[in-house]
Amino acid sequence: MTTRAWDLTSGRFWWLAGATGMALGLAVSAAVDLAIGGVVVLVALLAFARSSHQTERLAGLYWIAFTVYSVVFFGITIRFGFYPFYAAFLISVLVALTRGGLRVDTVSGLLYLGFMTTVAWSFVTFADPVGSDVIQRVLAYVVGAMVFLQVRSREGLVPVATAVILASVAVAGFVIYSSIESGFGYRGGVAANPNTVSRIIGYGALVAFGSLLEWRPVPRAASHKLALVLALGIMAYGATLLASRGMAIGLALSMSVMWVRGVTLDWRSVRVLAIAVALASLALALPGGQGLIQRFTASDENLESAGSRIPLWEVTLESLAAGNVAQLVFGHGFDSSKPVVERFFLGQTSVHNSYLHFLYEFGVISLALHVALLAYLVGRAWFVPNHHGIVMLGLTCFLAIESLSGDVTSTFDYWVLLGYAAAIGLWARPGGSSAVLHTGDRT
Repeated sequence: MTTRAWDLTSGRFWWLAGATGMALGLAVSAAVDLAIGGVVVLVALLAFARSSHQTERLAGLYWIAFTVYSVVFFGITIRFGFYPFYAAFLISVLVALTRGGLRVDTVSGLLYLGFMTTVAWSFVTFADPVGSDVIQRVLAYVVGAMVFLQVRSREGLVPVATAVILASVAVAGFVIYSSIESGFGYRGGVAANPNTVSRIIGYGALVAFGSLLEWRPVPRAASHKLALVLALGIMAYGATLLASRGMAIGLALSMSVMWVRGVTLDWRSVRVLAIAVALASLALALPGGQGLIQRFTASDENLESAGSRIPLWEVTLESLAAGNVAQLVFGHGFDSSKPVVERFFLGQTSVHNSYLHFLYEFGVISLALHVALLAYLVGRAWFVPNHHGIVMLGLTCFLAIESLSGDVTSTFDYWVLLGYAAAIGLWARPGGSSAVLHTGDRT
């Protein structure tokens, strides 16, 4: 399904534009960042007005804006700047429901709804005031589904993939610049969490790597492949400077699975491994590249205790074992893991394991639903016989692996990329278990 272009000569359009302008004026008086976000979204909608992939381009623009803000402008507080994007996503979904409907994957949709039901249930025992942190965390769960619903066709996967690569290249370029400015200081010298930054770069690297595994003829194939190799090289160096062990392991494992799948589809994919190894070796040989190796070999990096995460897991498991059967099944409640960890480790509030986090707060049912969703997406990706399926496979594996050593499921980037991976599974392979959601009369 495609989005119908706006008629810029109609009076209805200009009434809408005028009303939007007035709303932005009121938003300025409430929050400048809300107004700025609204202007960006409005300009984007106008720019994409005649595009057949308007919603997908808007989702891509959101991802670029979000990642650049999270890394380049880290430390600058924007309270409502992204809410216009969320409003545009919601309006787009409502409009689509009243027109031609929205196609969804039945299995992943039911698993996701089941998971969200367990999240809602966790608030039964939640006694603290619902602050912005709680709202942002729940919103992250929802935004992933909203991004999934913005993709309306197989061709619409391309603008989102392009945005993911561009965002990662931009972030990697910033890391390289920051590292040079800091004299190749510890972990790139960036102010943002290096693990988060490296994960963002990793997403684009996986999409670019999967695209390189495409064996079918494409327009301007030589220049396309060269651009992907250059982008992958920039991302490899930027990620290496950040020296994230978890990301390096997750990326290596995910790319290995992608490469194996690529070879099973076409033997010519063998050569792509040589390109990846060459780029990784070059990144390690460049200034600052030895930092990653040192983090694996230095005794003061707590490698034997998984970066000091094992003690966090132990106290959480001990608290879980001390609970009753109902708490094991339905969880201890939203945000309940924070005080458990902080009681033993002052200033630390994260379990640093998303699976254990879900198990403690939402219960074994919630964990089973989420793991089933990941397993379903991995299985579906394996049977998508093209590079889209390879990208889906890599992204899902990467998210699953990263969840082992970090609380990544509390972040927006995790759910956005999971939503994109689910969209690939829906549109890149014909058939499957899907349904069309709609409201009203479509005749």
